[in-house]
Amino acid sequence: MRLQVIRESDCSTEGVAFENHVNVLHSMKRGLTDETLEGLLPFLQSEDANLQFQAISGSTQVNVSDLKLLRVPPRDGNI
Repeated sequence: MRLQVIRESDCSTEGVAFENHVNVLHSMKRGLTDETLEGLLPFLQSEDANLQFQAISGSTQVNVSDLKLLRVPPRDGNI
């Protein structure tokens, strides 16, 4: 998976436009906190996440249902 992050503080305008093949991660329709992103992104960029994704997806496209199937480690980092 190829991941890029944009935070609200990175935007110099009041709005942002995305292409239709972009998945936006959120919680209850609100942006994720920096703390959550700092914990989540290393996992999503890890070999473990990549292997999981390859096992559940038959294509190169990442869709929301595939992302929801990923087994994300708990916040404390212990499995």
